[in-house]
Amino acid sequence: MISFLQFNRRDMQSKSDYLNNHGVCLNMSIHRGMFIVTLFDLHGFYVEVCYEKETNMISRINSFASLKKLEPFFKQINIEEIILLLKAV
Repeated sequence: MISFLQFNRRDMQSKSDYLNNHGVCLNMSIHRGMFIVTLFDLHGFYVEVCYEKETNMISRINSFASLKKLEPFFKQINIEEIILLLKAV
């Protein structure tokens, strides 16, 4: 397991490889113009992977630990669906 700082020191290909092997995709994506940004959990911090829509190639990998940066992803959560699921249990 690597730390947040160790992950940030890697080049993009190494980050991508490590994330594919050890990260957990949170199945949350946001669309920003020509890009799709997907969120991953990795050893207690978060990683955004920015893909170009046309090529599906990674253009940027950004890691962070701040919950504030999760806000754009939280806006996608439909609370009504969660409430319905909880009532069904």
